[in-house]
Amino acid sequence: MKHEVLVEKYDDFESGSIKCFVEISGNENSTNNLEVAFRTHEILENCAFLLEKSLIRDSLENQFEDDSAEIVPYRIIEIFIEYRVEGLSNSEKICCMIAWRIQT
Repeated sequence: MKHEVLVEKYDDFESGSIKCFVEISGNENSTNNLEVAFRTHEILENCAFLLEKSLIRDSLENQFEDDSAEIVPYRIIEIFIEYRVEGLSNSEKICCMIAWRIQT
């Protein structure tokens, strides 16, 4: 997966985004090339998803199945972070998301 970080400058602020170029290989030797861009909204959605997941898991004393909510739009930033750095906890991923938002 290739990616690039984009920064758009306006009079009063700057806005950052990450653009990924993904190649998905399917059966019968077919491939699809996708371009995915994510901005602040996707970062905050994924951050909220991880925080909600932690809250539910803590309140139900680990009765929450880990893969019961694998909705990709809410996890796209998490998946990107996992691609770049393996083995991070959910708390560390949340910190990455907050740091990205503060930086841009």
